[in-house]
Amino acid sequence: MRKALSTLLLAIGVAACSGSNGDSTGANLVAVKCSWPSTLNDAGPGACRASRTYVACHDSAGDGCSCATDGAQTCDCSGFLNAGPWTCDYACAANQYFVSCGSIGPGAGAPADPPAGCTSMAPNPGGVVGYCCPCG
Repeated sequence: MRKALSTLLLAIGVAACSGSNGDSTGANLVAVKCSWPSTLNDAGPGACRASRTYVACHDSAGDGCSCATDGAQTCDCSGFLNAGPWTCDYACAANQYFVSCGSIGPGAGAPADPPAGCTSMAPNPGGVVGYCCPCG
């Protein structure tokens, strides 16, 4: 069930995980410039949507959640799981942005193709696939 919840959060991209990483760089990509095709800013159903990055969070018991973010290395898992403390890590490199393609529900169809040069993350059971793509 916990794994299913984590993958569902990837699918809808709306979770937020609070936590920190021992990274001495400040663990924040908000100020790191990264651009992507403007067509990813207003995607329709099943299409691809871009975010600055993707964060995966976990605790020592193996609970986890994940989210698309504006570059902050945090999410608020407390709304989904009563666990923690959380450790969060970027799933994409600093020179990449995150793209999710597809949608959930009846008639969702196959997900759209991501931009060229993207690497796939594991798809979730809902049919949404996440990608890390090179900044423009």
